[in-house]
Amino acid sequence: MLTLVNRPEVLPVAVDGAVDASAVWAEYQRSIREAMGDMALLAASYGCEGGRTDAPLAAHIAILLAEPFSVTDAEVRFKVAMANLYLDHFTQVLDDATDAKAEHNAHQLHLSHHLLVKGMVLYQDLVGSQDFLARLDGYFHEAMTAERYLWRHWKQIVPYDELEFTRIGERCSLMKACAAAYAHIGGGVPLLEQVEHGLMAVSTAVQLLDDLADWRQDLDAEIYTYPLTRVLQQLGLQSSREADPSKVGAMLLTHGAADDVLTRAKQLLCDGRHAFTTIGAHGTVLLLDELETGRTSLAAQLAAGKRRVAAGGDAEEVFHTVRTRIDRRLFH
Repeated sequence: MLTLVNRPEVLPVAVDGAVDASAVWAEYQRSIREAMGDMALLAASYGCEGGRTDAPLAAHIAILLAEPFSVTDAEVRFKVAMANLYLDHFTQVLDDATDAKAEHNAHQLHLSHHLLVKGMVLYQDLVGSQDFLARLDGYFHEAMTAERYLWRHWKQIVPYDELEFTRIGERCSLMKACAAAYAHIGGGVPLLEQVEHGLMAVSTAVQLLDDLADWRQDLDAEIYTYPLTRVLQQLGLQSSREADPSKVGAMLLTHGAADDVLTRAKQLLCDGRHAFTTIGAHGTVLLLDELETGRTSLAAQLAAGKRRVAAGGDAEEVFHTVRTRIDRRLFH
């Protein structure tokens, strides 16, 4: 079995076999610091900065998905969660390499490759069957196809349809690998279709909320996400370069875009909850209940922000304040 970097004798798992997401996250951060060399600082910028202790969604869900497949081995669950974090950050870094300014592109590409290899090595060690690797290849293809399809929203305002919302979720298709690993280890391959459906619903919800929260960054980069596209079309603009950011932020709150995203996210989380309930993934259902509580809180705070903006307040300050107060697992 592949051991964790430099400390094979230390596996932060409770005596009762429970695997805590914060322990996985701490080990992931340590592995980044010790194994990435001169790229450690850049790698740490992807959620590891400032000693963040609240584990991201990718760690939580990768541990919890062991339940419907009856996988109880703590080391397996720990490593699956680590692999899921590596691949999750691989996609984030690669995405930024295509979006960001040129000065960081080369470093981001090298870092993404490093993260990809680390995740793949863990999965190969854990499963390694040809069927699993074929599934993993399919997930890569699905994520790549979705990402390339959504490129049409770079620097041009194109209306969103239902296929776009499907693609938004499919960008995160590598998340399915953790479920596939458990399915091959625990013998629950017939459950995979339902789990994959639930994962895509949750991924789409989280991405839409992230796009709403990051609207200013996307506006500057001319990445026209769904909420931005809706507002810019309402303004009759052809480019964000024509837009007044303060007006865009205000209209996100006052002209229905934020409400629409919140409503869509609620339905998607409900769809995911139903998918996981039907297969007995009780831990994942409880996690989605927590995310829905966070979404409800976000909706309430944005409603209050809408009132502040109507009274002359700053929309950008509203979004900044809200993001610091809400469950960070709702955002990438």
